[in-house]
Amino acid sequence: MSEELLQLAGQAHPQLLATVDAARFVTFAKTKPGPYAGDLLVTFAALEQQAKALDLLEQYVKREVAGAVSRMGGTESFAAEVEQRLFTHLVVGAEGKAPKLHEYSARGPIGAWLRAAALGIALNLRRAQRSTTPDSDENAPIAASNPEIDCLKASCGESFGVAFREAMASMEPKERNLLRLRFIDGLTLPALATYFRVHRATVVRWLAEVTERLFQLTQQRLEQRLGSAAPNVVSVLRAAGSRADFSLNQLLGSLG
Repeated sequence: MSEELLQLAGQAHPQLLATVDAARFVTFAKTKPGPYAGDLLVTFAALEQQAKALDLLEQYVKREVAGAVSRMGGTESFAAEVEQRLFTHLVVGAEGKAPKLHEYSARGPIGAWLRAAALGIALNLRRAQRSTTPDSDENAPIAASNPEIDCLKASCGESFGVAFREAMASMEPKERNLLRLRFIDGLTLPALATYFRVHRATVVRWLAEVTERLFQLTQQRLEQRLGSAAPNVVSVLRAAGSRADFSLNQLLGSLG
């Protein structure tokens, strides 16, 4: 079985097979009952952060997102948002969850699996846009306020804004620079990858880690100010971050 798996995977992606630990791949594959060995190899290597596999995965994501979004009549900017979220979910995870790639069973081709995931994200984003901006199109400017952030400001007063700014100030210069480039200057993920001379997946992981660290530092400083009365801002900010109409740029602007 192991020899057959390696043979099939090697036939599909010979160069990629040479970059992974064959024994680890076989162990990984034992939990996946499907017959699509080549796609399983791409999945395993991408989870191992192999550049060739990440490039392949990115190509697959672009193709399947384009198909899913075209059926919905979405714009290029909408497709880019779906692509970014799907890629992040696949290789980093979302809201503390493991990378979604772990869920691929190889029972069917990875393209079909990605297409379903892309469609799910696109539908969720479209619903969020309609619920937050019912009388505007998807190219309208980001709303000036956000329900979750408004709730925090109402419950914490000025303490939330102060805690957030102190958290930003306490971060490493590289971390602040990454957040500024992404959320203030609006650099895309490919542009950030070029800027830092790393793979796009690395940028996705960095952003997830730095954003989570910012939320945690904000929580700590708010607790120092309000004690047990401090709300769980980490969960609230995560919820806000999942909304289609929200970005850290909006949060920074709303705090003045």
